[in-house]
Amino acid sequence: MQSSITYGAGCVTRRIFFGVVVLWQISAALGDAVPVWATVSLVMCSEIDTEASFLRSMRRLGHMSVGCAIALAALRALRVNLFGFAIAVALASLAAFFIPEIGGNWRATGAGTAIVAGARFDTFTESVALREALVRSAEVLGGCLVCTSDCLASKSVIASSRRNQKTNRTITHRSWRRNWLGSYRG
Repeated sequence: MQSSITYGAGCVTRRIFFGVVVLWQISAALGDAVPVWATVSLVMCSEIDTEASFLRSMRRLGHMSVGCAIALAALRALRVNLFGFAIAVALASLAAFFIPEIGGNWRATGAGTAIVAGARFDTFTESVALREALVRSAEVLGGCLVCTSDCLASKSVIASSRRNQKTNRTITHRSWRRNWLGSYRG
């Protein structure tokens, strides 16, 4: 039992490490020097089981897309103050309940709205706030996409190694049987 936990922890650590490296390299190439929200999104989507991690990242991508859209609409439609911010986060959380296809953690929608709409409180002008909100949206969704692609790559590597292990076991079993039968007969 202990070795399977250690193996799972090692796999998650490796996926997070490579995911963060890829994420930061892509972000640097696109002009975003410090993609903190993307890193948070990547880590939040990671699970020991690659299939569970894939499903979580897809669900988080759906929730964050809805949350980012609501936040961007709120920033564009009205000046976000404390009450506008609270309304946008509450509406995003409510919207998550009406999209059953996404499933998973409905809190991610409200969190995505808070991350993106919170850009208004960091800046003084609407245009800068909208630009920062778009950058945060891209970061959060990019983190989900990197986690999803990392899961797909890990799944294909695991499937390939399982096929190789099965082939090796079959060959080993056949050679053992042949050796055993040969020594028994002779």
